[in-house]
Amino acid sequence: PIVSNAEKIVCGSLYSQINSDAVEDALVIWGNQFTYTNTDGYFKFYPKQKLEKTFSFRTQDGASKIEVIEPVSYCANYFIDLSEIQLGEVILNYTAAPIQKSLGGDFEIDLSSLQVTAGFVDPDVFFLLQRLPGVNSPSTDANIYVRGGVPDQNLVLWNGNRLYHTTHAYGSLMALNPYSIDQVRLITKGASSRYGDHTAGVLLLNNTPQWQDPTQIELGTNSIDSDLTIDVGITKSDRLEISARKSFNSSFSNTFRETSFNRMLLSSQSGTPNNQQLHYEDFSAVYHKKWGEDWNLKLSSFRSHDFSSYQLFGSEIELRDQVDSRNSGGGFQLSKVTKDQVFQMGANGSFFNALFERSEIEYELPEEEDDDDNGIEIDFKELNQRKNEVEDWRAYAQKQFNTSTSLSLIGAELQFRRVEFYNENQINDDVKTSKVNKASQWVPSLFAEQRFNFDKFYLEIGARSSYYHNLERIRLEPRAKGVLRFNATSSVHAHFESKSQSIYKITETLSNTLDRYNNLWISADKDQYPLLISNQTGVGYSLSKYKSTFEIDIYRKWYNGLTTFNYGYLDPNDQDFHEGTALIKGIDVFYQKEFYQGLFWLSYSFQDNKNEFQDLNGDRAFPSNFEIAHTLNAAIRLDFEHYTLEVNNLWRSGIPYSMPSGSVESNGVNYLTYNILNQNNTPDFWRIDLSAGKDFSLGRKNRLSAKLALVNLFQRDNIVERIYRFNNQKNQIEFLDRYDLQPRIKLGLRFWF
Repeated sequence: PIVSNAEKIVCGSLYSQINSDAVEDALVIWGNQFTYTNTDGYFKFYPKQKLEKTFSFRTQDGASKIEVIEPVSYCANYFIDLSEIQLGEVILNYTAAPIQKSLGGDFEIDLSSLQVTAGFVDPDVFFLLQRLPGVNSPSTDANIYVRGGVPDQNLVLWNGNRLYHTTHAYGSLMALNPYSIDQVRLITKGASSRYGDHTAGVLLLNNTPQWQDPTQIELGTNSIDSDLTIDVGITKSDRLEISARKSFNSSFSNTFRETSFNRMLLSSQSGTPNNQQLHYEDFSAVYHKKWGEDWNLKLSSFRSHDFSSYQLFGSEIELRDQVDSRNSGGGFQLSKVTKDQVFQMGANGSFFNALFERSEIEYELPEEEDDDDNGIEIDFKELNQRKNEVEDWRAYAQKQFNTSTSLSLIGAELQFRRVEFYNENQINDDVKTSKVNKASQWVPSLFAEQRFNFDKFYLEIGARSSYYHNLERIRLEPRAKGVLRFNATSSVHAHFESKSQSIYKITETLSNTLDRYNNLWISADKDQYPLLISNQTGVGYSLSKYKSTFEIDIYRKWYNGLTTFNYGYLDPNDQDFHEGTALIKGIDVFYQKEFYQGLFWLSYSFQDNKNEFQDLNGDRAFPSNFEIAHTLNAAIRLDFEHYTLEVNNLWRSGIPYSMPSGSVESNGVNYLTYNILNQNNTPDFWRIDLSAGKDFSLGRKNRLSAKLALVNLFQRDNIVERIYRFNNQKNQIEFLDRYDLQPRIKLGLRFWF
């Protein structure tokens, strides 16, 4: 933020992220210069030869953060979280501020500095997270798999509201506008005891008030949608953030369809989906209110709607698939922040409902000598309809006590949830299966944490206790993490966590893996759906020196309470119920190097992910459906004045799949049989993406950003899933391959007013 060419100063102000008070006497580093903030949080520099892209902040209490310099012509405001970071989140700065990592296991992403990301014109959070070690997506869509877990095992909170529908358009993009989100934090290990009811990662999407900033309006557009965000300061103590996004059309051309979303091909013929319809929209609003010096109120509301359908036509088969999903909710958060204490209370509600419809028709073709034009007959017909509803209420209160070297946290939470699903399956016009499941449960919980932060070590010990009334079961979940610092640049860390989950997705009612986006939420019970439990432990080493960062983490994670109905754990062709476990062993490596006007980073993950189910595969462990043994992600980013270029290279090993040994007929339906599960892998995956952007100044406060993204530069056909099915007309087994995105050019424009 250079105030003017005449003055030639770079300036800003630093405030508390919680109560927006000015932060005094904080150290500010800009390149090889440093200064301290005054009583108003203000600081300034006089530029020399090289204009660095980031500020480094460190407060008197030890909080630290790196921020990308805002591309504006006035003194911008910056915010730092004093209550969280000062007591040992031990921020390990991945030198360019877009990604910061704490030794405790949190990744924090600054979306404002990632306006251009390789392969994308928008900073979609779920795709950005897939570049981090331990995070991937076997199907290359917007769903994230954290350290061997599946997407429904993640806890995704937007301003405290749980999201039950996280993606649009068959998983092609996240379900909320990324430009409406201020702060992204992903926890892959050592989660705080405040967060319950999940067994994989925690993703926190938050809005923080920029009290001192002027009103800002943003308008963006790209190939498939447009969005509007408004951040307006109503008064000095009231601020409102609004976001709306809507897709352009409900139907698209063949070219757009084939170059935008996963293709599906039969082994014997092309089966690209046609007549595909996509419609999505999302809306969010956040209101911030300050009362006096200590009290803060946040009100939040969101709504997301997604409608998708396609048809797959061949000479012998006709498939139709339709999904209509809605997720809405809202809540409040009231907090009081003083020097030694933080009190917080709130309540949230989230509501999800979905309708899934699917039909498959196979035709018996006439013989060549048959001259009857009406000789085509239906040989097999299957119709499936599923409905799903989730109603989720949560209320909580917690209090935090701070000293110079410790933090104590106690809290309580009460949750009520109602889950319903309905399924009806017709085969050749006869109702074969019909099932209705309704469940509700109360879950009261208590949680506590104690943190210690000294010169050489940081320790956090916590526990969460929950009572599941419909299971008549009490769960105690201990959690701990620690850091031993050798010096200012290197340290070792360790963690342990135990978690449980009472709501997850199932594949019980599915008849084909083509329905992979149509799984249903179900509540744990005493009969068929057990409480899901995971435990994780690990150790690691970190080094940050000479504008380079290196980290390696070794972990072991195990699941209990799994069944073959859990999402992604077995081929849905097997409709039998089996109980089992999972064991995941992995290594995550991250390296990042900053150089003049650029940044290079590399992440590598090794994962050994094995399932073992009773009476399956000879009671022997076999690879998980979503095991990716090796993942290597490398990227380089170049920043010039008003220009940005980024290239990303992704290579990974193939996905396991099971080759059927034969089939059996039961009640007129042919089911596939397997001798060995997941003994084969698809070919290795390799893709290179590129993005470029340029900023144009349209005056003192207005600007325009133009973006170009190229996906899959080398036009590789990457298989992301292989599906076997029985062709009733031919009376034989065949397979379908689902492919990754095809080469495509994306364009985007964004205006700031």
